[in-house]
Amino acid sequence: MRDRPIRVGVIGCGRIAIQAHLPHLANDDRWDLVAVADLDPHRRKIAQRYFGVPFSYESGADLIEGGGIEAVLIATHELEHARVASIALEAGIHVFVEKPMAATQSDASHLIEAANQRDLVLMVGYQKLFDPCVEELRRMLKQGAIEPVFLRIHNHSHDNSLIQSETLPQYSLSRNYEAGTTDYTRGNQWDELLHQLGVSVTPAMSAAYRLVLNLTCHELAVLVHLFGKPTSIDHVDIWENMLSCVAAFSWSGDLRSAVETAQSNRPWYDEELWLYAEDKSVQLQWPSPFALGAESTLNVWSSLPGAGRSCSSISSGPASPFRREVEAFHAAIQDGVDDKATAEVARDTIELVNQIWDHHQRSGLSPQ
Repeated sequence: MRDRPIRVGVIGCGRIAIQAHLPHLANDDRWDLVAVADLDPHRRKIAQRYFGVPFSYESGADLIEGGGIEAVLIATHELEHARVASIALEAGIHVFVEKPMAATQSDASHLIEAANQRDLVLMVGYQKLFDPCVEELRRMLKQGAIEPVFLRIHNHSHDNSLIQSETLPQYSLSRNYEAGTTDYTRGNQWDELLHQLGVSVTPAMSAAYRLVLNLTCHELAVLVHLFGKPTSIDHVDIWENMLSCVAAFSWSGDLRSAVETAQSNRPWYDEELWLYAEDKSVQLQWPSPFALGAESTLNVWSSLPGAGRSCSSISSGPASPFRREVEAFHAAIQDGVDDKATAEVARDTIELVNQIWDHHQRSGLSPQ
């Protein structure tokens, strides 16, 4: 048992770190938040000023080398996740990395192998797995309280910057750091990744792939967490005019699913999961992850004699899933507890993303 806080650093000080991670690390005496890193000096100053962080670095590698840390939380651009996580693991540092933990299944497997070889914790930021409503649904499934034959997940995401500008006005986050060079470099990285995956390199395909890798991955992670990997992908459609993806999956037995993901500039958020069984239906509604204090809700409808039905509901409560996953990261380091196996779920999720694109490419379709 440790008698002192765990020394932790944060790499990447964008909106997800400022709103969802740094507050929980800074206000939990089990952590000693000692350093941050970001290319943007303005963001580094914000992290230091608002969260009392003593040291800052321009690069994650510099923080890992000089920060004297035992654990690191990585919230950089998604194409940098695997590279930075690998550096940290090789340095003997426990890693929490935001989703997706890698862009390819091989990179994800490499990170898991590196963590296992060094007996280090590797967790991935799928906060929905730490939502009490998801935990209750998983308990119901394990106990046989519901035996679904079909499920549907719908996620129509808004422009996160709309709600972030309301919840984070005091931080005035900027993107001033060598914007042109950075955007150009990342564009080249995306092109290289798409070539590697055998995906046609067009603006539409690039945008669609980012949608699936960055947004649909949340829904896929929930599916894998609750039911394991699907045994087949039965259908994929992607539309460019309203950036969206629809995928149908099946498992051995009778379970089938449809996953619908879309992103637009409308100012509200719409995400829910439905499970359908012969005797009941379950609806799980999620709020925007950036809506501070908003709760998710689990509704269970059960058949009554005749044509009636009853409904029972629970809510997630005030505890943020982001806080719960940071607490779980600490428990995994302190006590070896990792009941969500988020790294394995993340690897399987990336495999599903790649399979979606293989299916889409074989169909010979382009985004419509």
